[in-house]
Order: sequence, then structure tokens, then C-alpha cells
Amino acid sequence: MTKHVLCYLLIVSPTFGVNKCKSIKRGQYQGFTSTITREPCNQRVLFHLRQLRLLRRSLTTDTAHALARAPIHSCLDYCNGVLAGMPVGLSNRLQSVLRAAARLALGLPGRAPVMSAIHDMLHWLTYSQRVTFKLCLTTYKCLHGLAPPYLTRFCTPLTVVAGRTQLHSADQHKLFVPRTSTSTLGPRAFCSSGPSSWNALLPQLRDPTISINIFRQSLKTYLFNCDLLCLILLSHVLWALSPHVLS
Repeated sequence: MTKHVLCYLLIVSPTFGVNKCKSIKRGQYQGFTSTITREPCNQRVLFHLRQLRLLRRSLTTDTAHALARAPIHSCLDYCNGVLAGMPVGLSNRLQSVLRAAARLALGLPGRAPVMSAIHDMLHWLTYSQRVTFKLCLTTYKCLHGLAPPYLTRFCTPLTVVAGRTQLHSADQHKLFVPRTSTSTLGPRAFCSSGPSSWNALLPQLRDPTISINIFRQSLKTYLFNCDLLCLILLSHVLWALSPHVLS
């Protein structure tokens, strides 16, 4: 059985991520987005998850969890920062892959509800939050000299922008967000989405003295708690709108 597990670990590789980066370098953003929406990423990962389900009874929980995370890290999380501001339909397609991986890890049936288990047991972020995590982490690397120059030049602190050095936001380590010529694709570029995601963080997370490992842990905790707060608020709203309360 170990032989089959190793085979699947080799099959689930980031080859799609390589093709993704090539299409971005050529400037084919529109074609790249439609390619994800139609076929390769979600269908390929779902195929391997269905094959791994045949081995689920022979795997321990930890092993199944590791195998379920493998296609997520190698395919879904690879270069996902370019999906900032993606349409809801695309986000739902990729979120369905996370749900399928969670069902595999927990040994649940194919149609079982799993969103609460993703939050409470697996402690996974939603796909939109994973995109935000990648954007903020890339911005952190840009500010600390750990990213390529072509990305670093888009992260400009307000303390070095003429006319904004005296603003209160400059003391909070916020970044300059440039204006965009379009309202659809413009804010989705890293020059806008990266600084915008960074400015939305808590002041403690924007502290330039914290290490990258602490930043990773604190950022995931922050995004995880934001999701929990949204669920609590939604439950209160639904309870307030329930018939027995309105009556």
C-alpha cells in the first residue's frame, strides 16, 4: 500500500503551476483565468482525490490528511496570488476542491456537508482567504528584501511618498495604493491588490520587526478569526430574521 501512496505523491505535481506562470509572463491573463475555470486545475485535483479515496480505508488519519493537502499546496496554492479579486464563480469552483480534499481527509461521504469541519477540525482557510494570505506574505517579502525587484518596486511605504509622510497612516506602516485606469482588472494587479491587502491587516501584523515565521502564524490566525467572526455575525442575523423572533 505504501507503494501506491508514493505513486500518488509523485503524480500530484505543480506542473499546472508552471504553465500558469508561463501564461502570466506572456500577459495572457484573460486566457489563463478562463483555462482555470474550464478544466485543468480543479478537474485534475478532483480526479486524483477520487483515486485516493479508493485507498482511504488503508490510510491513517494523518496520512490521509497529508495526501489531501498535497494537491492543494502543489496546484491550488501555486501562484494563486494572481487570482486576487476573482469572480465568485471561479472562487466557488476552487472552493469545491477544498471541500473534496476535506472529505477525503476526514473519511466522509461524497455529498456530506464539510464546511464546519474544515473550520473546526482541519483549520483550513477558505480559498479566497488563501489568496489573501499569499498576497500579504508576498508583500511582507517585498518589504524585507526577500522578493524579486519587479515585485518589490510595487510596495512603497507612505513614509517615502511625497506629501504623505505626515499622515497618520504613514505611522501605521501602510503602503501606497496607486490609482488604476480600470475598475475591473486594475485593482486585481499586484501593484494594487498587494498594498490593499497589506493595509487591511491589523497594525500588529504590519510591524516591520516581526520575523517571517511569526508573521505567517499570526496572519493565518487573523484570517481564521475573521472567518469565525463572519460566521457568528451571520448566525445572529439569521436568528434575528427567524419567524419565531419576528412574531
